[in-house]
Amino acid sequence: MKRVMLSVLGLSPQVLTEALYALNQENRMVNEIHVITTRTGKDLIHSRLLASGEGAYFKFLEEYDIPKSLVSFDPSNIHVLKDNSQYELDDIVSPEHNEILIEKCMNLTWELTSNDSQAVYFMIAGGRKTMSACLALAAQFYGRPQDRIFHVLVSPEFENSRDFFYPPKKPRLVATIDKTGARCFRDSKDAKIWLISMPFVSVRDKLRSEDLEKPADPDSLMASLIRDNPPGLEIDLSEGFLTYKLRRLDLKPTELALLTFFAWIRKKCGCNKEECANCFLSINEITTPDNQKKIAQFYSQIRPYTSMDSKHGITKLDGDNFASYRTKLNNAIKKHFGAYGDPLTINSLGPKLEKRYGIFLDPKNITIKR
Repeated sequence: MKRVMLSVLGLSPQVLTEALYALNQENRMVNEIHVITTRTGKDLIHSRLLASGEGAYFKFLEEYDIPKSLVSFDPSNIHVLKDNSQYELDDIVSPEHNEILIEKCMNLTWELTSNDSQAVYFMIAGGRKTMSACLALAAQFYGRPQDRIFHVLVSPEFENSRDFFYPPKKPRLVATIDKTGARCFRDSKDAKIWLISMPFVSVRDKLRSEDLEKPADPDSLMASLIRDNPPGLEIDLSEGFLTYKLRRLDLKPTELALLTFFAWIRKKCGCNKEECANCFLSINEITTPDNQKKIAQFYSQIRPYTSMDSKHGITKLDGDNFASYRTKLNNAIKKHFGAYGDPLTINSLGPKLEKRYGIFLDPKNITIKR
């Protein structure tokens, strides 16, 4: 069976050759390598591991008699994280960057595990910040019985050395840093590398077949796993959160008040229709004095000591700020529940100038706690 290694790398490219050495020692040498990294990590891979065929990676293959043709590690297998403008990320420094990382891990893991004729080795050593955790998460969703999560441990004296990439067949002196931070030389024969197989629980066989047709985000897959049938929505105004499909979502008070209003309208109507004139309201109906008062009431239960004097806030809705609140609420729901949160989102029906707004959730499954 073909073996593929999917690794995350930050600022320590030597982790790759250390991992390959450990795998080779256990007769698990891989046939293909994929790496998820940053712009800085890519530069280090090219300068230190590849170096136009002269880097540590090629020296390792030559020294341990591994034909280059046996292992595929093309530049196209180096997957650099990029933002929406296609600029390569230097590091993971924000929640937005972490979302990009998660998406890359999920997409590549789904792709590589879609081939039953190969085993995937997830190498989580060397990942920067959240990189290792995100790759391990992807493996837990898509991993199969033949796949493995590995970590690599290196003798403490050598793990921070920029000059140590693997134990060479012929021992030599390697520049290292001692406990005081001073530079010293150690004999490579004293270096040890251990391949650690990390146990993990895969939920792939619990996913529905349609969940495996294309890569998905972790929140959507989590929602798919929860067998809450029918899924119920519980809004707790005093605590300021909602629970759906057994998962809790903390919303901003303005967003929760707006959702509570539409849930209350749906529950009061009591219908289970997708198009209903009573629980799908026009913007003019949403902004009537009675409905504005109701939204203000819900908001005051979430934020009891907040002034209601704002001329443009959640308690003084118009077409423009309603659209803004609706977008923020729907985005928060979709981010947390994925596609399974659609029944909670404020949907629109009808032509542009006659739109009506409401939620599709069955009113019998709505609970509002005050």
